[in-house]
Amino acid sequence: MCHSILSMLLHDILLTCIVLLFLILLKLFFKLRSSREVYFIDFTCFKPKKSQQVTREKAIELLECQMKDFKQEAIQFQRKTVMTCGIGDMTYAPESFLKDPPDFSLEGATKEAEAAIYGVVDELLAKTGVMAKHIGVLVVCGGLFNPVPSLTSVIVNKYKLRHDIKSFNLSGMGCCACLMAINLAKHLLQMHEDMYAMVVSTEVTGQNAYRGDDINKIIINCVFRVGGAAVLLSNRPLDQCSSKYQLVHTVQTNTISSDTSYRALFQEEDPQGFVGVTVGTGLLVEARNAIKAHIATLAKLVLPTSDKILLMSNYLIRKLPLAKSKPYTPDFRGAIDHFFPHVGGSPVINEVESNLKLDAEAPRMTLYRFGNLSSSTVWYELAYAEAKRRIKKGDRIWLMAYGSGFKCSSIILRAMRSVDQEKTNPWFDEIDDFPIQLNLEREEDPQGIASVTVTRSLLIEAKKAIAAHITPLGKQVLPTSDKILFALNDLPNQESPPAKLKPYTLDYISDRQSIISSHILGEMLQARRLYKKLAYNTITNNHLFLKMFTFVSFIHVNDLSFTCFIPLICLFLCKFIINLKSSHKVYLIDFACYKPKMSQQITRERTIESLRNHFKNFTQRTILYQRKLLMSCGIGDLTYVSEALLKDMPDLSMEGGRREAEATIYGAVDGILAKTKIKVEHIGVLVVCCSSFNPIPSLTTMIVNKYKLRPDIKSYNLSGMGCSAGIAAIDLAKHLLQVNENTYALVVTTEVISPNVYIGNDLRKVGINSVFRVGGSAILLSNRESDRQSSKYQLIHTVRTNTTRSDTSYRCVFQEEDSEGFVGVTVNQDLLVEAKTAITAHITTVAKLVLPTSDKILFALSFLLKKVHPAKLKPYTPDFRRAIDHLFPHVGASIVIDEVERNLKLDTEAPRMTLYRFGNLSSSTVWYELAYAEAKRRIKKGDCLWQIAFGSGFKCSSVIWQAAKNIDQEKINPWNDEIDDFPVQLSLGPLPSYFKETA
Repeated sequence: MCHSILSMLLHDILLTCIVLLFLILLKLFFKLRSSREVYFIDFTCFKPKKSQQVTREKAIELLECQMKDFKQEAIQFQRKTVMTCGIGDMTYAPESFLKDPPDFSLEGATKEAEAAIYGVVDELLAKTGVMAKHIGVLVVCGGLFNPVPSLTSVIVNKYKLRHDIKSFNLSGMGCCACLMAINLAKHLLQMHEDMYAMVVSTEVTGQNAYRGDDINKIIINCVFRVGGAAVLLSNRPLDQCSSKYQLVHTVQTNTISSDTSYRALFQEEDPQGFVGVTVGTGLLVEARNAIKAHIATLAKLVLPTSDKILLMSNYLIRKLPLAKSKPYTPDFRGAIDHFFPHVGGSPVINEVESNLKLDAEAPRMTLYRFGNLSSSTVWYELAYAEAKRRIKKGDRIWLMAYGSGFKCSSIILRAMRSVDQEKTNPWFDEIDDFPIQLNLEREEDPQGIASVTVTRSLLIEAKKAIAAHITPLGKQVLPTSDKILFALNDLPNQESPPAKLKPYTLDYISDRQSIISSHILGEMLQARRLYKKLAYNTITNNHLFLKMFTFVSFIHVNDLSFTCFIPLICLFLCKFIINLKSSHKVYLIDFACYKPKMSQQITRERTIESLRNHFKNFTQRTILYQRKLLMSCGIGDLTYVSEALLKDMPDLSMEGGRREAEATIYGAVDGILAKTKIKVEHIGVLVVCCSSFNPIPSLTTMIVNKYKLRPDIKSYNLSGMGCSAGIAAIDLAKHLLQVNENTYALVVTTEVISPNVYIGNDLRKVGINSVFRVGGSAILLSNRESDRQSSKYQLIHTVRTNTTRSDTSYRCVFQEEDSEGFVGVTVNQDLLVEAKTAITAHITTVAKLVLPTSDKILFALSFLLKKVHPAKLKPYTPDFRRAIDHLFPHVGASIVIDEVERNLKLDTEAPRMTLYRFGNLSSSTVWYELAYAEAKRRIKKGDCLWQIAFGSGFKCSSVIWQAAKNIDQEKINPWNDEIDDFPVQLSLGPLPSYFKETA
């Protein structure tokens, strides 16, 4: 009997192994087809001029001069913080900060950013020999600095990058932004062949220095210094030999769903009105929890097999009755050769070093020599190790950063070769002087809140975020068998887990616990529950899973027989086969547009009256100009403005802007969740774009906290990218969906008006006050094949072009100070000319994708003949009505719509009515136009829709959709209760002379 049972068990094990082997080969085949290796060609770090170097005493002196009118205890606190945080006497301050008096202007901040960015990019291009025109992806992390045009446009204009470059400007994402940008660049490279990607990071400290006396905000002044980095990535197989590193893993996680974590680092005004970033007292606890989960995940990914076996054996022994075995503590030194964590201060380094047993010399010396360089810090640490010649071929390198929210990002690199010392290394001429012995003062401040304590509060949030972060990282490096078990553990659970079973985690930081895998074993013993959970996940892909689940569900298993896994493996097999057949299609499930309250509605006359009464700085000439512009631009008397601007004393503060953003974003997201009934835990990608409002934590963080989105969500905050940012966000979400299976992407677009009102008298800047209004949208995308039937549209094409290479185009919409020091966006007289040039080039690109073959041939012949006889032939204008059923262009004013309609010969009723009813809603405008067409019941199955937007830079973006069904009128539509009143006849006044000249 025992022999037959053993024989049956061996047979089941063999069969399971065969099926698993086939499954692994199938998965590898799929990966080889869909992914590409990403290589780190090289990186550079910015080393400022010697004249910018400041000692700690000099830094304290500068801060005291800046704060001479404030409390003595605040000044003393700054002194103690500078002396105890681990920073040395050789760091660099911005030139604008060294002036007397300090220059906190936008122009000074721009010069600081340009010095750092141009410095690292020049050096990187010189080191690698890569020509700027070959760079196809550009991601820039600017932290708190958010000019218009964006920093990406600054780089494209300076280096004359290609017109179709995929550029993204990230802001407000804290000190982990650069590693998140690496993750983003990796995904983009995996979808495009033979391409380079450049990631640039910096932080502008001068303009964002806190000038108040709140000690919880002062610490930011004490630790941040000037720096920047640029990284060049490639997916070209030819670059494998010349690259320094290969990108092995990227992981980003967060603990933002915790309100304490969300507010641990929070930008706000103090009672005196000075804006600063508050370091919360609960930060340390939150950081500790985050780092625990983070490292637990990493352990599952990178530890050697021997350590994993010891961990499991130790766990099983400790489960035996009367067992007294101590937890086994693994040694990360067997898996990681070099560890480079972001450093906020010496207490952070102490905590990480003591728990991970990894050498922290590089972060200590970086903090001492250069200070906290925000998202660039980890690259200075890696440069230190390179200068010491410690990087050898095959070494595994772990870079980890954490920031506001609380967010964590990690990347694992593998050295492709031994790295020698280089002259361009920022440590080159002084590396022999390091390491040095640090002697930090430790004094208590008058409040009893030592600077070290405040810094440790940051560690608590970091630990919690990092703990959650390391879990997904583990899934990438575990053996296949562990990955399968780990995947089972992560399936959505419809029932509460067994009361005595704990989750599968490594409690490593503070309690020295071993990996607790009882949850996995508990799930293995309950096959019925496994089948139910697996079916819940896979049934959405194909009805075949429902039939298979029904077939296997009668099996009753109460022992550890491997027979129970055969139907389970079959389910996985079917799932992977369907994944292999999928073609990265992206669907638009639905979208929602925010409609403000009636109390926010404002007429044109009331707008002028409000400007006259509430902004006393305006001259009569400025008021008359704004009135004429308002009456002629196409805006009606039903638009909405922020509640902050309707007060007797308009609220232009950051708090007012945050409330405006929350009302708009929450309204749109609530609408899309109500329409689609999607559970928030199923959203795997979040992209938010808001051009001019850039708080800390970012708007993406605000959404994650409000709706308790998942801890491993891929979130990106785009800013400074103008009115075309909404379509650019769709393009980004599309790429992320194409490399992440079976998930949803939420794209949110808005613009915050109140903090960005221009209150000066430069006529080139006041136009922004007249045309922009309150609005926002939320769009839900999916790559799940099961959503094909329920979705409204299928994404066909995304196209992005720019003419930023041209200096005239770059400066046609430009944020700057006027002669009185008021910041505004200058609309230059060349705008319409440059816009026409950019749109013409963009439409040419779109035409190649959507026009019928006959039109493409005529278009190509016309282009060639025009090159031969430019004066004799008129350009051939294709008839887009043969390819496009509905056009939804972004509208800045009626003259823009006139130009688009004249050239494309497509109906523009929707954009005209949107401008009249809601005004210019920046990147959200095109969604209100689409909502208008839906409310009119004009969208029919198979229709081709074209959304096109353009903005500062000058940039153009388009997306082509195909309607999956006829669209009926819906309750959640901003036009729903008044659509029968449209269209209306528009009677526009004459344009101001300023715009006549540009036309």
